[in-house]
Amino acid sequence: MLVKIAAICMSIKDSLTEIKDSFTSIKDSLTEIKGSFTSIKDSSASIKDSFTSIKDSLTEIKDSFTSIKDSLTEIKGSFTSIKDSLTEIKGSFTSIKDSLTEIKGSFTSIKDSFTEFKGSFTSIKDSFTVTQYH
Repeated sequence: MLVKIAAICMSIKDSLTEIKDSFTSIKDSLTEIKGSFTSIKDSSASIKDSFTSIKDSLTEIKDSFTSIKDSLTEIKGSFTSIKDSLTEIKGSFTSIKDSLTEIKGSFTSIKDSFTEFKGSFTSIKDSFTVTQYH
């Protein structure tokens, strides 16, 4: 009977050793799982940081486009101002052209007056010429 009890004790000892080994294996697996979760947590933080960086970059791009838009608006304003100035200059040239046309008309009138004046002298000359022969 003692042999049987010793055999049972040995069997219980072996079973307890197997249970201990199983718990050690479970503990090791849980430690590995914990490491995986820590790695996942670190990866999640890295992914979050990457998305934050992408968001910041997109904000910078948006701000750059806003700056470009503002610059183009200023340039458009400058071109509008230039266009208005050219329209004013065109109006001035139109006024100059009209004045030159008036001056030309005045010179034509002066020419016509000199032609009449010349005609008067021709008449006076003819009067003297006729008087000399009579």
